[in-house]
Amino acid sequence: MPEPLFSSPLHFRALLAGNFGETRTKHFHSGIDIKTKGKEGKGIFAVGDGYISKVVENDPNIGNALFIQHPEGYVSIYCHLQRFIGNLHENMKKKPVAKGQLIAVSGNTGASEGPHLHLELRDARTDECLDPLDYIVLDYLDKQPPVLHFIKVYPQDTLSHFDGHTSPHIFSSVNEENTRQKAVTSTKEDWGTHMAWGKLAFSINAYDYMEGSNNKLGLHSIKCYVDNQLVFSRNMERFSITDHTLADLTCDQEELLSNNKIFIYTWFPSTLPLQHNSLYTINRERGIINIDHEKDYHLLYVLTDQQGNESHYTFTIKGQKEYKETKQQENEEKVEKRHHEPIKKIHKRKPYKRKHKHKRKNR
Repeated sequence: MPEPLFSSPLHFRALLAGNFGETRTKHFHSGIDIKTKGKEGKGIFAVGDGYISKVVENDPNIGNALFIQHPEGYVSIYCHLQRFIGNLHENMKKKPVAKGQLIAVSGNTGASEGPHLHLELRDARTDECLDPLDYIVLDYLDKQPPVLHFIKVYPQDTLSHFDGHTSPHIFSSVNEENTRQKAVTSTKEDWGTHMAWGKLAFSINAYDYMEGSNNKLGLHSIKCYVDNQLVFSRNMERFSITDHTLADLTCDQEELLSNNKIFIYTWFPSTLPLQHNSLYTINRERGIINIDHEKDYHLLYVLTDQQGNESHYTFTIKGQKEYKETKQQENEEKVEKRHHEPIKKIHKRKPYKRKHKHKRKNR
């Protein structure tokens, strides 16, 4: 990646509330969300020389927004603005602006859930969305690698199973300490050994984090290897407007709607065409892993953020055609059975009434 072309739109250290390529409902996040310290009215500056090509006012989604065309072949977009500076929004046809010029103040307009700047960068020729952090010098700190929280397995037919489960199953770290704090000091973690057979697909629930912010951010790159062979990768450097439809189609909708958790497929459903190779690289099986020998298969997930912070998660699948129930599985089933047992009706005892003794009559 060449040296960044553009300067920061803000004059203070940035914290991100959202980053480029995050999977959201019905779309990928096409820019970055920069916090404005919980307040409106922060100065917004042009990231480069150019001219204003479009002004949007009171849009229900992006609120007040400015579009700047740059001679290098890019368009920068500034959204959720409180107001524009001077008369920039009047007679705006090719109104020139200079790099670092104050063009607006930040706000909370449109479909914004709090004061922030939504910043986008697009290829002027193709209208593709680009990761602004690859082109803009932004003062921010991020030395934390992504964190994998859960993996979900999808057996693909009745002959396939994973740890005794023939239906979708979620598992997590064997250490049960897979926290964000742990990831700061450790970028490698082993998730143990699992018994399985047949064709298996996987999805991951993982996020990136940065210092000073509690927001969950998306991943720049996901790679999955089996025995050192790449079977799936997704890279969110740039995407076209038509790729937005993939956001819903490549994540687990049941988990999203029922549990509000994003599980990204690390396989490509057969219902989708393969021409989306700008985002995905997959093997002939579309990322589905076939466990068809009674041997050990070594799986590796490599998760990377835009700054190059990287984490490695490994686990072993022991190929076993006939699943032998383990003590742990028996205990899991007992707990599950107890969980679904009907609650017995509790009969309340009648309160004890003390009998009054009859006083003897004096004879």
